[in-house]
Amino acid sequence: MDREFHQLLLAFTGFKKLTWFAETAWVNVDRARQLVLPVQGRVADTLTEHQAIFQAFQRRNPAAARVAMQAQLGRLMSFLTPLEKEHPKFSLQ
Repeated sequence: MDREFHQLLLAFTGFKKLTWFAETAWVNVDRARQLVLPVQGRVADTLTEHQAIFQAFQRRNPAAARVAMQAQLGRLMSFLTPLEKEHPKFSLQ
């Protein structure tokens, strides 16, 4: 469902190349997800974050959607940064 949610978000942009680019990068996203989602509470938090994004879209409120997406990405980075140090072979740099 997580992947489908992200595919919908990308499709909504109308930029086909963005969707293609995301598909090529999905291997790395999926790898990170496999490391982050087992963290206790992360699945529930992800669902709550996605619901906030979805609700902002339902209300047709781009500012709220932006804030919700930035909040989710910020929380995600708080997990990914330590994982990158723990698993340097997964680094994109």
